[in-house]
Amino acid sequence: MFSENTEYEILTTDGWKDFRGVTLTPNKVTCKILLASGVSVSATKNHYFFSNGIKIQLKDLCAGQYIDTINGPSQIVSIRENATGSVFDIIEVDQIEHKFIVNGSIITKNCDELAFVRNTIAQEFWTSISPTLSTGGKAIITSTPNSDEDQFWQLWLEANKTVDEFGNETGIGRNGFKAFTALWNEHPDRDQKWADDELGRIGSEKFSREHLCLAQTTLIDLLDSAGNNISMSISELFNLA
Repeated sequence: MFSENTEYEILTTDGWKDFRGVTLTPNKVTCKILLASGVSVSATKNHYFFSNGIKIQLKDLCAGQYIDTINGPSQIVSIRENATGSVFDIIEVDQIEHKFIVNGSIITKNCDELAFVRNTIAQEFWTSISPTLSTGGKAIITSTPNSDEDQFWQLWLEANKTVDEFGNETGIGRNGFKAFTALWNEHPDRDQKWADDELGRIGSEKFSREHLCLAQTTLIDLLDSAGNNISMSISELFNLA
């Protein structure tokens, strides 16, 4: 279930900011992280936190590691699984890195990668904002790939169909979006040493997904109907309608 927000702000690393809304997902397993500072937080295993400025999923954390807080790094004392229950996710925080503060100090990240939102939630969210886009609204969707069955993949596929029925290049996709890809080595502060260190830190599977943007299924060397290679890297869809 998605509930749109038009009234409240959320505390971020850049002060109080707007956010798009909240999703509710029932019957999810969460884990409780307890920090040495005494602060704790519960989240799903796929939820992102930050360690030394680098996002990391809860499932990749363990006791003894540090995560970022507004007061600096804080050591994890324990991680324990909770009983199954409902989970609330903040959507589209209006902060450049989508960071916000939970429980007074812990820095976390909103659910902004559409490909990793549960597909029924993503579809419901997309349906809710479509009327705004159809009347002149704009949207930027940023995600790494997950599978060829989710909402982001369907949008990406249509955005790469840029040839009309007469064979003319249109410059934008049939759905009104323009597809854009940014590779990891385009970042001015990232060189081969950075890539080697990151590969050693997170492993080949996560590196392929997060930085080469190759998913677990069929997102390698895929072709659209015009025969164009549309394998994804860090990909953004810009709505130009």
